Amino acid sequence: MFDELKKYQDQLLKELTAQSLSESEKAEMLLLLTERFEKVIVYTLLRAMSDQQKKEFESLLENKQGIEEAVVKLASEIPDLYILLSDALTHEFEVIKKAMK
Repeated sequence: MFDELKKYQDQLLKELTAQSLSESEKAEMLLLLTERFEKVIVYTLLRAMSDQQKKEFESLLENKQGIEEAVVKLASEIPDLYILLSDALTHEFEVIKKAMK
């Protein structure tokens, strides 16, 4: 799933590069894309989690574990989590691509 996220970011950056962005603009866009995709991941997770899992997720993040580690842990507890996340990321990727045209 995080490989898929990286692939989407790379594709979007490639399209942005075609628009002659400077290196600093590309870095800023990568940061914005990462933040946007992470929000999609968190939102999708929150919709799929029970109240107990939400508390556990919050605890993982407070203990400085990243989203990726939290997703791996929760994937064993939430059926089809990777499918839900993949669908959400694919949708967001398409929304961003459309907006870039």
